[in-house]
Amino acid sequence: MDGTKKAAFTGPVAVSVTDGTLASVTVTGNDGSTLEGALDEAGTTWTSAGNPFSGTTYTVVAQAAGADPLTSTFTTKAPGATFIGPFTPEAGSTPEAGSTSKAGRALG
Repeated sequence: MDGTKKAAFTGPVAVSVTDGTLASVTVTGNDGSTLEGALDEAGTTWTSAGNPFSGTTYTVVAQAAGADPLTSTFTTKAPGATFIGPFTPEAGSTPEAGSTSKAGRALG
């Protein structure tokens, strides 16, 4: 995923090895945030406890047991057409998440 510019931010980050086990994983955002996470029982996959933030560049440093650390970066995509603010539905309408208004604006 090195250099990915539009990674999803709607699920946890996972780092895996196919040969051996992971000794350590750190995932740090350009804003200074760190994603906490844990290894699975086999020690082959690390999964973050939470989702990454949108529009953030992350640096992943992963080290397999007995190997040098490897560094990779990715940037999460920014949410498009996010609406934050009050909204009054049109008279007689019942807006639902994902619906659009007559003006074509996303609702919900």
